Amino acid sequence: MGRHLIKNTKWSILVCVILLLLIGFTALYSATIATDFSALKKQLIWLLISIPLFIIAFTIDYREISRISLILYITSIVLLIFVLLTNAINRCK
Repeated sequence: MGRHLIKNTKWSILVCVILLLLIGFTALYSATIATDFSALKKQLIWLLISIPLFIIAFTIDYREISRISLILYITSIVLLIFVLLTNAINRCK
């Protein structure tokens, strides 16, 4: 599966994502240079969290996801309804 995965990869999309990440981090760095870089640090943490999730999603065959798509859809709808029934945490006054 490894060679098949590498062979069918759209490298142009991956390069575009990396370029957008670099542009975004550069802009965030320049915007937070006068502060303690807290927004940049948060963004870096989220990037480090998202890389393993991306690799997992990248290696899963789409046919596997299509088998459980109905369950995922129903779960998403139930969670969205649940959000409507909860109270707001941070209300602006």
